[in-house]
Amino acid sequence: MRQQKTENEKDKEALLKFMQDAECLDVLSKWTNDFNIFDVLKISRTEIRHSNLLSWLIDPNENHGLGDSFLYGIIALLSKELDQKTALHLLSSDLYSYIVFREWNHIDILLISNQNRVVLAIENKVGAHEHNSGNSEESQLVTYKNKISSQYYDYKKIYIYLTPDGEEPSDNDWITLNYSDVVNVLEKVYSSKANQLGSDVSLLIKNYIDNIKKNITMDQELINLCNSIYNKHRRALDLIFENRDDVVSQISNNCKSIIEQIPGVTFDNSSKSKKYLKFRTTGLNDAFQGIDPKYYYYQFEIDEKHITVMLEYHKEKAEQLDDEICETMMEFRKKFKFRAEPTKPDWVWYRVWTHKTDNVYDENWIKERIKKIMDIDGSSSLNNKKETE
Repeated sequence: MRQQKTENEKDKEALLKFMQDAECLDVLSKWTNDFNIFDVLKISRTEIRHSNLLSWLIDPNENHGLGDSFLYGIIALLSKELDQKTALHLLSSDLYSYIVFREWNHIDILLISNQNRVVLAIENKVGAHEHNSGNSEESQLVTYKNKISSQYYDYKKIYIYLTPDGEEPSDNDWITLNYSDVVNVLEKVYSSKANQLGSDVSLLIKNYIDNIKKNITMDQELINLCNSIYNKHRRALDLIFENRDDVVSQISNNCKSIIEQIPGVTFDNSSKSKKYLKFRTTGLNDAFQGIDPKYYYYQFEIDEKHITVMLEYHKEKAEQLDDEICETMMEFRKKFKFRAEPTKPDWVWYRVWTHKTDNVYDENWIKERIKKIMDIDGSSSLNNKKETE
């Protein structure tokens, strides 16, 4: 009598069938093999890059060749949420009169027409959500609205909250707009203008449309194909996913490798977590001399979407030192624009400085952050001094 297959044998059989059916993945080549400049530059979900490109495309006076078509399409879309008088005024006005600003008072995109007495504000969120403004309890959107109202009090003001999935804003004066709507408008404009555009501009816009569909809104065709492949080879794909080297581990190993190669930087092996990587520089050690190293460190905090580098130290241990060392430490912390409060009220750890990126595979950013740290804390000059001695 034949024995039943073990779970291990079933797993191997499922993997073999998947490997033998490798051609089932060919249908994804449309998304995996196509050149896309946003994937190459690893900025597919970088909010600031999206804002830069959108502000360029929406500006009728820029050199993209779309004229005012994209801006008109966006206003036409928004007009459904406006009163009839305002909608007619906007759609019949001279759109070339708008001036486009990036990061005006921290607002992502601001369009101003002095001729039409109209302001359009766009707050763009790709990988983040709305937050409070600074240390206040006032929401980001309310703060921006108040700034615009005080500066352009007699203008017609349109507030637009742009997110991947139409997230509801905290303030009712903001109109919800999602990236699916934006890409639909851009596709129609691109289709009608394609023959009039330069090859470089045409490629950029096409890449941008494809990037939004793949990385921001998720192309429904791609979703259907992935589900079909997964249903066919569920056991094998689950097995691969469960035993893969996860994203955080990959990023963590990459960061660690970079840290260990930089002169004047010491990696701290005390933390066993792949999410937290501690290190110290010669400048940090020099400023915090007299304190046990476990009470001060730089740290990379890693997740699948962000890398954050920070400086932390233990408040109580630092205050136990003599006045001269404390004074040296204070001067050191001022270089990092020290925030004189703990990360939480009941904590004794101070987070002095942070810097974050959402491009988790950008090795240059990691190297540049460490170099910046070493320039600020004096490690570079200390290392140069040792080399000359």
